[in-house]
Amino acid sequence: MASTASGSGPPPNLPPGPNAPATGPTAPVLIACQPCRRRKVRCDAARPACSNCIRRNTPNDCVYDAAPRRRGPDKNPGTRQRPTRKKTEG
Repeated sequence: MASTASGSGPPPNLPPGPNAPATGPTAPVLIACQPCRRRKVRCDAARPACSNCIRRNTPNDCVYDAAPRRRGPDKNPGTRQRPTRKKTEG
């Protein structure tokens, strides 16, 4: 007769604990500087100048967008703030 030991592992529906190994990409999303975007190379997003701009001896050209560019539809439609235009009477 085979018996299963209770407590042999975590229940399958619970999230992994803090000491569990990472299973997916854990790197933070970095915003590339404009020269790296233009050249389509990976940017390490170091400030004030990334390693690519330093290596190319153009640290003054290493500038970042104030807000990240967005692509695709919103995950939650209607949550993006839209600029409102004031009506001018006259």
